[in-house]
Amino acid sequence: MHLAVSEDRFRVVFLQGHPEYDTISLLKEYKRDVLLYIDGGLDDYPPVPDHYFPRKERAILDEHRDRVLHAMARGAPIPEFPEAFVRARLDNTWHDSAEAIVGNWMGAIYQVTNPSRRLPFMDHVDPNDPLGLLSRAGIR
Repeated sequence: MHLAVSEDRFRVVFLQGHPEYDTISLLKEYKRDVLLYIDGGLDDYPPVPDHYFPRKERAILDEHRDRVLHAMARGAPIPEFPEAFVRARLDNTWHDSAEAIVGNWMGAIYQVTNPSRRLPFMDHVDPNDPLGLLSRAGIR
């Protein structure tokens, strides 16, 4: 996962990846894309996501792809997507990091936000440097 923030390190946060995904979200997206390919909605069979499936599950999905392509070429019935076989061993390695990012960000928001909904910041907060990071770094 990659993270980038605005200059004040507070107002805008960009995440590359999906830390909010649960364990099977990417599997569901991959299955959706495979079914879309089968229905003619994609020109190419979708690639298996890197660094997500264990070796055995990756092999199951590679075999499924070969069986789908073979069935499509022959006009035979399409094999069912092997979701149950793959889902059982998925490991959500990003959950703790995602909770930390969101929790820290929400904590920072709480520390500077005025209790009145009409005011964005508490009285002591510089709107141009809400967390005081720029002034501590000698930038302002």
